[in-house]
Amino acid sequence: RGGTPNSIQLLLGSSQRTVYTSSLASQRREQIQKMKTNGSQFLLLALQTFLLAHFTLGALDEGERVKEYNRRGHVWPPRDEDYVPNTPGWRRLMERRFSQVMSVENTGDKYNGFMSTVHTAFNCKNFTENGWALTRAPQVSLVFVCQWKIMFCTYHKITSF
Repeated sequence: RGGTPNSIQLLLGSSQRTVYTSSLASQRREQIQKMKTNGSQFLLLALQTFLLAHFTLGALDEGERVKEYNRRGHVWPPRDEDYVPNTPGWRRLMERRFSQVMSVENTGDKYNGFMSTVHTAFNCKNFTENGWALTRAPQVSLVFVCQWKIMFCTYHKITSF
């Protein structure tokens, strides 16, 4: 008696309960699922908005970037003394690389080429006397190589090499 067409109200002693029929229960499950989906979509949208605002509002515009670049004493094109090492051969090699990068048509590849070449030409220190140049390797005797090979194979239990 009473209630909605899709529910049955039961009188159990002094309490009253509503029992939903299967069609109403499935409708309720669908409503709950929609609320969960909408909630996750809302969280995703809120996260995207936050990240977009964070990265776009915190970035320098091009005018500010150029001012900061100049304030730090940088110039483009770079001065001869900016190359590391500051030698004519290294400078000539890096200028050749820069001209090769300028001819790249794809903007992403051009950017990556400039980043790599700028790092190599100006930031990357040489860790040896010759930098990355070729040098003569020390002469190793054939006897030493054979002894090393025997010790290596014996240690690692290798029967054939």
